[in-house]
Amino acid sequence: MKTRWNSYLKAFKRVATLRSAIDLIIYYLIDKYKTKSASAKLKKKKVTKEPRYVTKDGLSDYNWSVINNYIAILEPLA
Repeated sequence: MKTRWNSYLKAFKRVATLRSAIDLIIYYLIDKYKTKSASAKLKKKKVTKEPRYVTKDGLSDYNWSVINNYIAILEPLA
């Protein structure tokens, strides 16, 4: 199967462009999960397992720098 580096580059660029929107959605989902789990604990109901984005508290600055590094590496290949 042929690898399509340009597709990865386009995807990483798009994600970098939408960073603020992605961060807002992640923080919204984290808040929603924490509210639901707190409510379930008060009602003594089973609390669902935390999604990974909740345990990792969203995407860190390191994650975003990795994406930007991939962009820098892949641009010359495009």
